[in-house]
Order: sequence, then structure tokens, then C-alpha cells
Amino acid sequence: MRILFLFERFFQIPRIERELFIKGYIFSFCFALIVLLLPLKTYISLLKSKSFQNNDKAKTFSFKILVCKTIRRIKRFSIWNCTCLNKALTAKYLYKNLGISSEIKLVMFRNGNGLLNAHAFLKISELNMYLDNLEEFTVLKF
Repeated sequence: MRILFLFERFFQIPRIERELFIKGYIFSFCFALIVLLLPLKTYISLLKSKSFQNNDKAKTFSFKILVCKTIRRIKRFSIWNCTCLNKALTAKYLYKNLGISSEIKLVMFRNGNGLLNAHAFLKISELNMYLDNLEEFTVLKF
């Protein structure tokens, strides 16, 4: 019964959200395997990006909401661990399919114990919209 309910709900969401979810789920699975099995130096080229194109602000903002919803759905329904790098890579390629330029930022910060931690963010076009808050972090340069 639960599966039938989820299947019915899936077809109640708008078509563009369904398509983004299916593409994003596949991207997320592939990126989860890449992040799990390969060292960072082999896929660092995925993180680098070209200069930003001129994006329409209204289009970018509306697609940001759709992609954020899609990433949350993927995280909720995935059977693998969705890390911040996995989510950022998935969102980057979803935006690329929508024609919006984005850039992944890897940052370092110290936790309460003084240990260094890393986190991945996605900068969406030149509008300085981020999927996460970037205030207390130090951005790494490649």
C-alpha cells in the first residue's frame, strides 16, 4: 500500500519536477559511486567551471527553488549516503541541463574540537546565490 501511495504521489507533482527528480536521481547515484570509489584528483575536472553566462534572474531564482526541492527529494528517497559533494555535483549538472551556469566551491572550517572539516557549496551564476550559507568558511582555490 505504501509503494502504491508513493507512486500515485509521484504522478501528482508537476512534469518538470518529475523529470528533474529522475535525472537527478541517476546523476546522484553516479556521483555517489564516483565519490566513493575514486580519489578527488581523478574527478577534480568536474568541479572546475567556465565563466558565468548571462542568466535571467527570475529564471535562475525559479529554477533554484525547483532544484533545491529535487535535491531534498533525492536525499529522502536514496538508499546511499548523500554527501554535500554528491549533492553539489548533482545540482550542478541539473542546472547545466536547465541552461544555468553554476560553480562548486570547496571550503574548509574548524569544528568545535579544532579539527578541520571540508564542505561543498554550489554558487549559482553571478548572482551570488548559494545552496548553503558560505559566511564562516574559507574557500579553497584550485
